[in-house]
Amino acid sequence: MYARRLWLLRHADVSYFDETGRALPPRTVPLTERGRVQAQAAQRVLRNVAFDRCVASGLPRTMETARIVLEGRSLEVEIREDLREIEGGRLADIAPENLHDEIAGAFHGLGPERRFLGGETFGDFLRRVHRVYDELLGDRSWRQLLVVAHGATNRAILGRVLRAEYDAFAALEQDPACVNLIEYAGGHAMVRLCNATPYDPAKTELRASTMAEYAEQALRWLGG
Repeated sequence: MYARRLWLLRHADVSYFDETGRALPPRTVPLTERGRVQAQAAQRVLRNVAFDRCVASGLPRTMETARIVLEGRSLEVEIREDLREIEGGRLADIAPENLHDEIAGAFHGLGPERRFLGGETFGDFLRRVHRVYDELLGDRSWRQLLVVAHGATNRAILGRVLRAEYDAFAALEQDPACVNLIEYAGGHAMVRLCNATPYDPAKTELRASTMAEYAEQALRWLGG
């Protein structure tokens, strides 16, 4: 009997600042042109996977990524809002001289009471993501499930499988439009694929972490 498979994708590339440097609301940013190309690459490598269900967080960047990946299929994208990205506070509340280090190091030295950039605690975040993950895993109707979510959300799920919890945030990268694969067989879960990027398989262009890139953008536009 084949193992059940959960295909866990991060949304493709977005920009949290417009061309003038104005910060954009994180909940509404769309994919960039680069992001659409990345999602199309994921679509090509997954075109022969017979998904039974597709679940996304409902934020525009996950819905757009999911629809590109599912192009040509009649599968509905189901929304689970608790899979949304961990919610930060206002970057303007962080002193400019601390901005880069606060963002680039946001996933280091974590515990349940630590707040993500002054916003949601990691403990609350893990509880809501794990609640949805357990619900999806308990549904025995699917054999191939596609979940399109976010960098921190994916780390929360992968960390659960790896029994790493908070350590997984710093130890696991999730590049834009990356593909992860978790298999379930015989009562055990196994990470078979992690952070694969079909548009750059050898990661020759992907050098900085996503949080370091975000920190550079924030420093450029908000650091004064």
